Amino acid sequence: MSCAPGLCKDPICKEGRARWYCPEVSSDDLPALKVHNSITDDIDPFRPRQGRTVTWYTCGPTVYDACHMGHARAYLTFDILRRIMEDYFHFDLLYQVNITDVDDKIILRARQNKLMADYKEEKTAEKKLDVVKDDVKKAMAGMQE
Repeated sequence: MSCAPGLCKDPICKEGRARWYCPEVSSDDLPALKVHNSITDDIDPFRPRQGRTVTWYTCGPTVYDACHMGHARAYLTFDILRRIMEDYFHFDLLYQVNITDVDDKIILRARQNKLMADYKEEKTAEKKLDVVKDDVKKAMAGMQE
């Protein structure tokens, strides 16, 4: 099996984990940055594949509901790491984040919201709280089966 440019020829294999190809040392002037390698479970020196250029891909949010603090945390965390890599360690970063659009989930959630809004409007206007209680009991009975 041939290696991509900048990767060594002997992969590191640990039981139950993916094969990992350690990048070859491309420069002696790299900072002494060490990272936890989740594939080998070791602390390894950070070495980009090509000089000081780091390519970084991060999965972004899967957007089908309201934004929340978890989304902000992810963006903030990776932005801080990116800034440290660029400003402190002087790496050149190509940083990419994807945003997954989930049409089926978005359509389903919109339909559920619309049906619920219609139901609330209808029952509130008719002041039929007994009907609402019966509907809730039926729904709960269906969930217990």
